[in-house]
Amino acid sequence: MKSKFNEVFGDIGGIFTVDEKMDAYLDVFRQAIKVVLDPLYASKSIKPWPMVNYDFINNVKFNAVAAKSGQDYFVGINGGTVAILHNLFARMLCHKQILTDFGNPDVESEEKKIVDPQSLRYDTLLNYRKEGGSVIPNDPIRKNLAWYLSTLAVQFICMHEYGHVLNGHLDLINSQGITSLPELPYNDEKPRIEPILSQTLELDADAFAVRTCLTYVLGCVNSPLNPEHTQLFYKDHRTTIRLFCFYTYTIHRLFGALIPNVKDLLNVSHPPSGTRQIRFIPSIILIANVLAPEISEQEIYKIVIKASAEVEDAFKKISDTPMDDMGIRFAMTEHAVDHSDLISYNWNNVRPLLEEYCYSHLLPLKVRSSGFTYKTMEYLNQFQG
Repeated sequence: MKSKFNEVFGDIGGIFTVDEKMDAYLDVFRQAIKVVLDPLYASKSIKPWPMVNYDFINNVKFNAVAAKSGQDYFVGINGGTVAILHNLFARMLCHKQILTDFGNPDVESEEKKIVDPQSLRYDTLLNYRKEGGSVIPNDPIRKNLAWYLSTLAVQFICMHEYGHVLNGHLDLINSQGITSLPELPYNDEKPRIEPILSQTLELDADAFAVRTCLTYVLGCVNSPLNPEHTQLFYKDHRTTIRLFCFYTYTIHRLFGALIPNVKDLLNVSHPPSGTRQIRFIPSIILIANVLAPEISEQEIYKIVIKASAEVEDAFKKISDTPMDDMGIRFAMTEHAVDHSDLISYNWNNVRPLLEEYCYSHLLPLKVRSSGFTYKTMEYLNQFQG
C-alpha cells in the first residue's frame, strides 16, 4: 500500500522516504500510534473495522490529512508535524520556568527562544536551530518528557484523523465528491464543505481522539509495563490528565494560529483553539468517572484550564517576540460560547447523516442544557482573573 499512499498524497509530497536513522526516529511515533490502534481494533464495532493505511508525508508544513481513494482509507501525517512538535516541546523543556515540577530545571543552561514558536514550517525552525545550536534539554527527565509529549501529540493527531474515517466523516463528504479532510489548507483553498458542518465534524473527531488517547494514557497510570523513563509521567491520574491537556492544547494552539477574526467564525473549517480545548471537558469527565473516579468534575475543569494557561505561558517564554493568549481568552467570551453551542447542537443535524457510514459508535444526540456553558464560563472567568 505504500505506492498507493504515495499516489494519494503525491500532490503534497508523497510518502516520506527516509534513511535508516530517520526511519528509526519515526518508528518511535509509529509505536505510539500502534499502542492505541491495537485495543481499538480489538474492540466491538458496528461493522467490521476497515483497514486504514497510515504513514508520513514528505512535507515540511504542520498538517495532517485523512483521505479516501476508491474503497481504501488513508491517514497521512506530515513529516514537518513530527519535527515541529518535537522541536517545540524540547524548546519548552530547555526553559527553567516551564513545567518546573519535572526533573531539575536549574540545570538547563540556556533559553532556546525562537522568533515565532507558532511557525508552521519545519524548515523555518531548522534554519533558526542552526543559528542557535541544538535544542535538547540537559536534564534527562526533561529530555524524556519532551519525547513523551511529542510522541503522544502525534498519537492524538493520528487518532483525530482516524475519527474522520471510523465515524463516517470521509464517506459522508465522499458522497459529495470530496476525497480528503486536511487539518489546514494545503494550497490556500477555501473550505470545501459547508463550514459549520466541517466544524461539527472536527469536534466529533476531537471527541474520538480524546476517548481513545485519554483512555490509553489513564490505563498506563502505575502500570508495571511502563518503561522506567516514562513512569514519572504516569505517577497519578491528575498528572496524566494535566499532561494530556498540555500537549493537546499545544496542538490546538498551532492549528489555531491561522484562525481569522471573530466575524469570520462562520466561514472557516475548524473551530478556534480555545473552543476545541474547552469542548474536551465533557469527554474527559465521562472517561475520568470510570478510570479516575477520585477526581471530581470541578477539579477536571480546573486541570483543563490550568494546563491551557501553562501552554500559553510556555509560548510566551520561548518567543523572542510578544505573543498574546487570545486562543484561550477568546473562548471566555459570550460570542465564543454561543458559537461553541451552535456547533455542538448542530451535531443533532449531522449525526443522522453519519449513521449509514460509521464504524465506531457515535456520540448521542445533544440535549439542550445551559449547565455546561455556565460552569465553563465560571472557571474561565477565574482563569481570566
